[in-house]
Amino acid sequence: MLSFEIGRASRVLTVGAAAAAVLFLSSSARAEPPPAAGSPVTTAAAPAPAAAAPAGAPAGAPAAAEEEPGARFRWGISAIGGPVLYSGASSGAGGIDVRLGAQVTPMFGVYAQPVFIVGGGASASGTGASASALALVGGGVLADVTLGNIFYVAAGPDILAGGSGSSSVSTSSASSSGSGGTFIGIAARAGLALGSMKPERRKAFTVGLDFRAVFTPDKPTILPLLALGYDAF
Repeated sequence: MLSFEIGRASRVLTVGAAAAAVLFLSSSARAEPPPAAGSPVTTAAAPAPAAAAPAGAPAGAPAAAEEEPGARFRWGISAIGGPVLYSGASSGAGGIDVRLGAQVTPMFGVYAQPVFIVGGGASASGTGASASALALVGGGVLADVTLGNIFYVAAGPDILAGGSGSSSVSTSSASSSGSGGTFIGIAARAGLALGSMKPERRKAFTVGLDFRAVFTPDKPTILPLLALGYDAF
């Protein structure tokens, strides 16, 4: 009789434990519902943030390109020298000219060109002798074009003050001519700029021809002078 009661109690405890386990598992399943049908198991990574647009530009606008350099100051200086042709006579002259102005674009510039020139010469032969002299100071305004960052050409009006003259004597005659005052002329330059090109500026040694035609009352005075100098433009 006692053994029967003990066996029945054991069966009751076993059944109770099993029921408690079932109730516990059911409550856990209800606390964590399964994911909704069609939902992906993992989420895609967030896209990288877009690059910041420049200040004042609309969102998504590309960065602005670097602006081209604008007008800038230019200057130069040259030593000049060569022949002078006046009223049939020839002599030599030398001097200096300076350039001060603006490089408006990489190709085009404009500048004032003050100049000072002095010269003279004499010659003699068995039948006679001749002499000439020249002194000029003034300046002009030139427009300049630079091609390929190396070749330059410029031209413009010139106003010069001073004088020039010549005289000759031979066994049978003598003659002289001269003029002084303020004269209008034409100035021109052409040559090579040999140097480096840095951001927004060229720096070069220049070699070329400085040509001037000075309209004196007699006859024009022509000065085809060699020029060696330096320019920053």
